[in-house]
Amino acid sequence: MSQIRNTAEEHRKLALMIAVFLFYLFYLLSNLNIYLYYSLRETWFVLAVPVLVAGVLYFGRHWDKWEYRLMVAYCTWFLISRMLHDNIALTEDFMKTVDVFLLIPFFALGLCLKTEERRRFLDVFSAVIGVFYFLLGVLCIFSALYRIEFINPISQQYLCKMRTETGFSRLIIMDINPDTTNCWFMNSFFLMVYQFFACRKKWWRIPAVLCAAVDYVVLSICYVRSVMVAFSVGMGLLSALMILRHFKGKTGLRAFAGMSVVFLITASVVFLGFGVVFRSYGHLSVELRYPNASQEEKQEYYLRDFTNPKKITGNNLTEISTGRDWIYRSAFVTIRENPSILLTGTLTKDTTEIATDYLREHGRYKPDRELDHFQNFLLQVMVLTGLPGLLLVLAVCVLLVRSALRLFFCEPERVPIFVQTLMLPVLGAMIYGMFEITYFTNADHCSLMFYLMGGMMTGWYYDIFPINDKGAVRA
Repeated sequence: MSQIRNTAEEHRKLALMIAVFLFYLFYLLSNLNIYLYYSLRETWFVLAVPVLVAGVLYFGRHWDKWEYRLMVAYCTWFLISRMLHDNIALTEDFMKTVDVFLLIPFFALGLCLKTEERRRFLDVFSAVIGVFYFLLGVLCIFSALYRIEFINPISQQYLCKMRTETGFSRLIIMDINPDTTNCWFMNSFFLMVYQFFACRKKWWRIPAVLCAAVDYVVLSICYVRSVMVAFSVGMGLLSALMILRHFKGKTGLRAFAGMSVVFLITASVVFLGFGVVFRSYGHLSVELRYPNASQEEKQEYYLRDFTNPKKITGNNLTEISTGRDWIYRSAFVTIRENPSILLTGTLTKDTTEIATDYLREHGRYKPDRELDHFQNFLLQVMVLTGLPGLLLVLAVCVLLVRSALRLFFCEPERVPIFVQTLMLPVLGAMIYGMFEITYFTNADHCSLMFYLMGGMMTGWYYDIFPINDKGAVRA
């Protein structure tokens, strides 16, 4: 009987692994054929997500983990908050609700797998992600280098191109916002870092390094500051981790001082390095496109095509943040004008109406421009779901940070370094989320990766610090 039960459990875990992997592939490949994507999303997707979520809730044995409880509670409240606005039939925000519920199976996967099962899943997952973004990244590099377009043979849309031919132009990938596509490549880079330390055969480090190098070049030439900050902090933490492991996990004054110095130096060098690569790439592009031009002409072409208006420093916060400070302020104006939002949130279609009017009144937006979202995942959650949703999300984030830091400072003998590197995509996502909204309100490459890596990290955390009979985590 016990063997039958174990076999059934193994089959359920295998089914969940396959389902999560296929759902991520569904989003990963969506822009290759956007018409097929929407056809499937409006039919089979709507059926598959509730079945998958119901299966995880019924068969899952994760209720002793507070992270899982809070995730389920948040999804439940998101559904209830949609219904409280004369929307019992979910005629509004139906697909958004389906998207939000995807976080349950993606997060639960890491909790239900054992150590070797997680490693095998992440080996396959990392290989697919690494190859995909390596190929896409090579196309992006050549597209930006020679100012050419690569057309998608399936949909006849472009895979990547420069938005304008003269003046400052941005590399646009699959017609997606550059901030979002840069987050794709950042996540791919961090996965390659994980694989570098996790691979059993060391020669696998060669393709991992090649894929990571391509990811880094794409991040540099796109020059998205939110991703640059998140990436730099992640690399600073990785360097500090190496110092901590050198000191055998001892957190004395010398170890702390060494970690702090290495973190600050690494983060600063990596951040400034983006500019070096960006400028070097620009000069190389000019040399290749205008080989017969004089040096004065080449300098003119360089200034024309590679003068980046995105400033690191400026005269005021509005200039540095490109208006994000006003957008953040508009979220609180929205709540001030409609205090009931704090209790029940609001529907997506009503989220930014007050904020848009506020920005227009103060000359920040033109009359024909609408605010899409609040450029911050916590503000977006607060306006969409009110204080109950925000508190649940904050609790989840605090627990994830707790797990990341405790794994970070754990003795090297207790935790492999590849497990500790899982903090990079998790913490990097939270930093990036301070400037974007994708987490807890959408389903895309970035949010699903965050849930998946958060679940994997949490699963390993509870393997190393198991829960005792009283429900507390053992030291």
